[in-house]
Amino acid sequence: MELNLSGRNVVVTGSAGLIGCEVSRQLAENQANLLLLDTSPRNAELGDDLARRFPDSTTVHSSLDVGKEATAEAVAEIVERQFGGMLHGLVNAVQYKSQSFFHDIKDTSVTELQDIFAANVFSIFWMMKHLMPSLKRAEGASVVNFSSTYAIVSPNPVLYVGTDFGCPPTYVATKGAVHSLTKYLACYFAKDKIRVNSVTPHGVYNNHKDVFVQNFSRLSPLGRMSQKEEVAPTVLLLLSDKSSYITGANIEIDGGWTAW
Repeated sequence: MELNLSGRNVVVTGSAGLIGCEVSRQLAENQANLLLLDTSPRNAELGDDLARRFPDSTTVHSSLDVGKEATAEAVAEIVERQFGGMLHGLVNAVQYKSQSFFHDIKDTSVTELQDIFAANVFSIFWMMKHLMPSLKRAEGASVVNFSSTYAIVSPNPVLYVGTDFGCPPTYVATKGAVHSLTKYLACYFAKDKIRVNSVTPHGVYNNHKDVFVQNFSRLSPLGRMSQKEEVAPTVLLLLSDKSSYITGANIEIDGGWTAW
């Protein structure tokens, strides 16, 4: 199945992250025009590399913080300037992890909650609020959010035995919000021909320690962790016309984790 994304204008938040980077790369390979948003210095390197490798498409990047409403306003101006105010796709792939990310619930502060909700949830609000005119103009735009298995099932503590981390309640709370918000936005924007879906990756390998890989493999129906390359194609499908009757859905790319 060929996905025709040539000439489509797509904004990717969290573009320098593990999955965001791969999504951006595959979009560029499919000739999409990109606006990459990430505060990491790696974002500029990624943007420059993709612009060099795919000169027939437009790739621009910015280090703006998507957790702030002013950023969404600035992004709308960039879309107007670079893409003529036309936006075919929005990928909300930002995954915020602070130094206190793995705090136990008893140690969680108001600041931590505010920061992670700003990045993972409020950013979606701001982007939809200020990019709505550009998305409507495309008459068939698609938005892809990133949910989590932990918006569907609770973390299994066995997964973290022998490791020095776990799944923080702040993260679970934000992903539950994204999961529900996606369904709401899909219904709210259906009249504007804007589809809104989410994907749920799980267990994407990122130089994890052997004990974690072993734990995960024992608990996964497919018996292994996933690779980032296995997540991006579903995002591209949802951005394409091949998914024209899919909205309000959550596609689990979890190796069967939530099917047990």
